[in-house]
Amino acid sequence: MRSVFVLVFAVVGPACGEREQAVPVVGSAVACPAPADRGDLCADLADLRACWDSACPDGVCVEARPEPAGVAPASGFRCAGQGAARRCESQSAHAGPFACDGERCVQHHARAPDNGEWECVDVHGVVYCHSTGSAAGIEPGPTDPAYLCGPRRGGRADERICVDLAPDVPAGNAWSCAVRYQAGRAERVCRHSDQKRVGDVCKLSLDCPEGTTCASLRCLPARPEPACWFDADCVKGARCRFGSCLGAS
Repeated sequence: MRSVFVLVFAVVGPACGEREQAVPVVGSAVACPAPADRGDLCADLADLRACWDSACPDGVCVEARPEPAGVAPASGFRCAGQGAARRCESQSAHAGPFACDGERCVQHHARAPDNGEWECVDVHGVVYCHSTGSAAGIEPGPTDPAYLCGPRRGGRADERICVDLAPDVPAGNAWSCAVRYQAGRAERVCRHSDQKRVGDVCKLSLDCPEGTTCASLRCLPARPEPACWFDADCVKGARCRFGSCLGAS
C-alpha cells in the first residue's frame, strides 16, 4: 500500500522574510509570499522561482526562490502556492528523509502527487508522473499542491500527468536522481553528478538539456502544460518533454 503524501497547510511561525530565528514545525507551514509572481502560472524550479508570461523575456521570468527566514530544516523547504498565498514547510513533512552513504543517497519513501498509484520518472531534475489507478480501499486524497497536473491526452478518463519542477534532493552538491520501484514502493536514488539539469546556469541553449532553452542565463523549460507520458500522446511532429508536448504547431 502506498503511503499518503499530502501537504496540509496551517500557517504558524514566522513569515517569509521576517528576522525571527525559528525552525518550522514538521507538518505545519509558514507563509512565504512570492511578491514578484506575475501571470497565471508560477512555480518553484530548482533554486529559482519561475513565471511563464508573454511579457517576460523568452516567455519566462525568473528570480531567486523565496524561502522563510531563520534556520532552515535539515531537509530544506518545499513550497507551493502563488503570490501572497504561497506557503512553505519542511521537505520531510510528507516524504521520507534521504539516507546517504558516500556518493549515493536514497529516499525510501519518495513523494507522489497523491495517495493513488503512480509511475514517475526523473529527467534532468524534473519529476513527472502518470496515474495508474487508485490504491485499493483508499479514497483519493488531495493532490500535493506543488505538482502541476493535467489530463493525459488520449488516456483514461481519470488519468493525469503531474509534474514537479523542484523535486526533493539531498543537501549539498549537484545530484542526478532517478525513481525506482521496490515491491511497488517508489524510491528516489540520487548520486553526485555534473550532468546538466533543468534550472542550471548556461550561456547557450546547446549547454542545456533537450526540451529547455537558455533564458536569463538558466536552462528553462517551456510553459508546463502536463498532458503526455510518451511522444505518441502528442500531435504528429510534437515531442513529450517533462510531461508537456513541445513543437506542436
